[in-house]
Amino acid sequence: MAKLRTMVSTVLGTRVWTVLALVCVTALTASCATEPAETPPQPGYGRLELALTGSLPGAKRMSIRLFRGALTAPGKVPAHAWACQPYGGSQSNKSVVQDLEAASDYSVLVELYEDDTCSKLRYRAYRGGIVVKAGTGKEVSSTPYWLPTVEAGHFSSMAQVNADLVKAAANKTCGSDDECHGIHVNAVCGENHKCTVENLFPLNGAQRRAFATMVTLSDGRVGILGGFGVLSDGYWSATAETVEVYEPSLGVFSRTKVSGGLALGLADAVTLTGNSFAYLGGSTGAKVALAGKKLTTQLDTRGCTGAPEGCAVDHSLFRWTLDANPKADSIALGVPVAFPQVAAVTTAAGNRLLMAGGADVPILGDKRRGKAQLCVVEASGLSCPEQPGTSMKAARAQAAVACLGRDATGNCLKVGLFGGRVSGPLSELFDGTSSTFAALQDLGQPPPAIHGGKVYPFGANTYLLVGGTSHRMFLEDTEVTSGGDLPVYKLVVDTNALTVTWSALDLSASGAADGGKRLWPASVQLLDGSVLLIGGLDANLNPLGDAIWIAQSGSARVLTNFARFGASAAVIGGKGPMGGCVVLGGGFSLASDGALVPQNQVELFCL
Repeated sequence: MAKLRTMVSTVLGTRVWTVLALVCVTALTASCATEPAETPPQPGYGRLELALTGSLPGAKRMSIRLFRGALTAPGKVPAHAWACQPYGGSQSNKSVVQDLEAASDYSVLVELYEDDTCSKLRYRAYRGGIVVKAGTGKEVSSTPYWLPTVEAGHFSSMAQVNADLVKAAANKTCGSDDECHGIHVNAVCGENHKCTVENLFPLNGAQRRAFATMVTLSDGRVGILGGFGVLSDGYWSATAETVEVYEPSLGVFSRTKVSGGLALGLADAVTLTGNSFAYLGGSTGAKVALAGKKLTTQLDTRGCTGAPEGCAVDHSLFRWTLDANPKADSIALGVPVAFPQVAAVTTAAGNRLLMAGGADVPILGDKRRGKAQLCVVEASGLSCPEQPGTSMKAARAQAAVACLGRDATGNCLKVGLFGGRVSGPLSELFDGTSSTFAALQDLGQPPPAIHGGKVYPFGANTYLLVGGTSHRMFLEDTEVTSGGDLPVYKLVVDTNALTVTWSALDLSASGAADGGKRLWPASVQLLDGSVLLIGGLDANLNPLGDAIWIAQSGSARVLTNFARFGASAAVIGGKGPMGGCVVLGGGFSLASDGALVPQNQVELFCL
C-alpha cells in the first residue's frame, strides 16, 4: 500500500460549495497546514482532488474511506481509510490526496458525525467511478470530484447553480453553445445571445419535468422519465424520451435515450425483472394552469377524434429496458385510455400485468371504463391474451391500487382498487387465483368519492391511502378553487370477508398545518415501513415545501428545499451507502410572478 500524503490547495474563489479539506492523513488540524511542499510523484502514481457539496453545520468529527471499485454492500474493506478524527470546519477549499496508485475505479465514502465518538451520523457523501491518472498537477486534474452530501433525516438538495455562475454566464455574449462551454460544461447560448446555465448535471437533474414517472429498477437504480416541460399554446408537452438515471454505485446521474420510447406525462410504471418496466397510461400533452386561486387541468385531446395515432393520450403498452442497449418495445392497445389502473399480478396462467378501467377520450361526460385485460410483458414479447373471468364492479379511472395478498415467494395474488369511480362500490378486489373481480364492502367512515393517491402496507392487513382527492382532475375540463381536501386514510382490509374499514388518520402531531390533506403530493414508502408524503397543493392551492413522515410510532414534519406539486419519488435499491434513500424530483414550482415552472432539481432523503 502506497503512503498517502495530503495538502491544502487553493481556495475556490466565489463558489458557494462547502468543501472538505483533507489537511493531513492523521488529523484535520490547523498545524497540518505547514506540511512540506509536494515532491515528484512515483511512476504509476497520481493525485486525487475531492470536494463536498452543501453546508455542513453541526459536524464535529469525520471518517474517510477510499475503495477500489464501487461500494455496493456493507463490509467491503477499503483500500485506504482515515478513522474517526476532528472535522476541520466548513471551508471553501479543495483537498488533494497525493501518491495514489493510478486507476479508474476508485470510490470515496465520507461520513461526518455530530458527536465526539463518531456514533451519531449527521452527513454522508459518496461518489464512485473516480479516475486517478499517473502524474501530478493540472496535467492530470484541473477540477475536483464533487461528492454530493446528504444529511441524515433531512431532505438534501443536490448541487445547484450558484448566483455567481449565473451572472458570469449572463455576461457572456454568444452565437453558439460551444462559446458558452468555457463558463461551464452545461452552459448554453440563449435566445438573447447570452449564455445561461441552469443545472449541474450529473450532480443534479437536468431535464425539467412535472408529472414525470419515476421507477426503481431491479438493480437499484432510479429512472426518471417523461413529464411535462415545455409550454406552447396553453398546453404543456412531454419531454424528449431521455431518461435520467440516478446511479447509486456512482452517486451521480447519467442519462440515455431509449430507442423506440415515447415521452409521456402522467404515466404509470410497474417494475419488471432485468432492469425493465412497463410504462403506459400517459399523455404527450396537457393543460395545467394555476392563476387567480383557480386551478385548471385538461388533457390534450384535440387530435383524439380520428385515428389513435393522432391522439396525445397514448394507446400503447411499453416495455422499457435500461441496460447496455436501452430500448422500448410496445404493443398497441387499440384505443387511447387515460388513467388506467395497473398492477403486476400472478394468475393461474402465470405472471400478468393487470390493466383495469381508465377513461375513454375525448373525455366528454366522464366516460370511465369497466373493462380489464391481462397482459404478458416479457423480453420475448408483449401480448394481451386474456380477459378476467368477470367484469369490474365499477367503471374506474384514477383509482388507487395496492397488492393485498402475496404467495410464499412474494408474487402478488390479490389487488385492491380504491376509488376512481362515479357509481358502484368504492372499492373492489381482483383475485389472481380465479381471475375475477369482487366488490369490497366499505365500512367505517369512507369518503363519498376519492380519486388518485397511493396505497402502502402499514401493518397486518392495514394500509395507508395518501394523496387522494374528491376532485376529478383531468377527468373533465376541470377548474377548481381548492386543493387538498381529503385526509390520509387508514384501510383495514379483510380479503376473506371482502370488507375494507376506512378511518381518517390524525396527523396533527406532525405539526403540518394541512394534516395530510394534499393535492398531487409525491409519496414513497421507506425500507422501515414508514411513509413520506411530500409537497403537493394545500387547501388554498399553495405549493407545499415540506413532507409528513408517517410511522407506526407517530408522525413528524420534515422541510424540503423546494415547494412543489406534481413531483415524483422513488426509493434507491441495493445495499450500498445510498441504498434505501429517497430520490425526489420534478414537479411544478411557482416563479416570483406566479408562473408555473417545471423543476429539474433533485433532493435526496436518507435515514
